[in-house]
Amino acid sequence: MKIYKYKIPVTDSGEITIHGTFVKILKVAEQNGDLCMWALISDPECGHEDTLTYTIIGTGNEVDARVIANSLYNKTVVMSDGFVWHVFIFNG
Repeated sequence: MKIYKYKIPVTDSGEITIHGTFVKILKVAEQNGDLCMWALISDPECGHEDTLTYTIIGTGNEVDARVIANSLYNKTVVMSDGFVWHVFIFNG
């Protein structure tokens, strides 16, 4: 197993392609102005791909209850530019 970093584009929603088998999200945080996710990945050379989907919601915006109920991982990240992003990540 290895730990990999993935930049998360700050959009309403999107996908992150994992090369290998996704095991666990370790952290979501800002690094050098970018929103990033660190994840534990098994067999990155096996040819298998997993897809994680995400939703990012800014403070004060509407939240769909299904987002909260179905998220695998959620984290609030305070960025150095003052924005606060609430990140919800789903497996599949």
